[in-house]
Amino acid sequence: MIAGDERMSVGEQLAPFLGRLLIGGYFLSWAWSQSQDFEYWSSILLQKEIERGPVVLSLIMVLMGLGGLGLITGFRTKVAALVLFAVTAFLTLLLHDFWTLPHGAERVLQAQLFFKNMAIGGGLLVLVGSGPGGFALDADGD
Repeated sequence: MIAGDERMSVGEQLAPFLGRLLIGGYFLSWAWSQSQDFEYWSSILLQKEIERGPVVLSLIMVLMGLGGLGLITGFRTKVAALVLFAVTAFLTLLLHDFWTLPHGAERVLQAQLFFKNMAIGGGLLVLVGSGPGGFALDADGD
């Protein structure tokens, strides 16, 4: 696209849309999964010394669900992506603290999960910077 040219090719519209669908679907599925196994996820937060684990988990589920819907629809995309980035960073640092584990398979697994989540966070930051692309309810994504 030429600077100042507001027209986007089909690829420039479709790629961000598909990316939003994938990332938004990921967060929606996680919110659903947490709601289906609420006691388990609450206990994980309590084990990590998060007081009021069920309240925190409820807030996380709401943020993931609404953020996921925002990405999928392209409604307030930049805000949704920023909120999801904050939730992702918080949970990743809390749950995947591989640096505290002894060397071995569990440390490798937690490191993989940590870096996978950070990569998802990177994708969210791209959306914060670039906006929703094509096929979005908000033209500018703010």
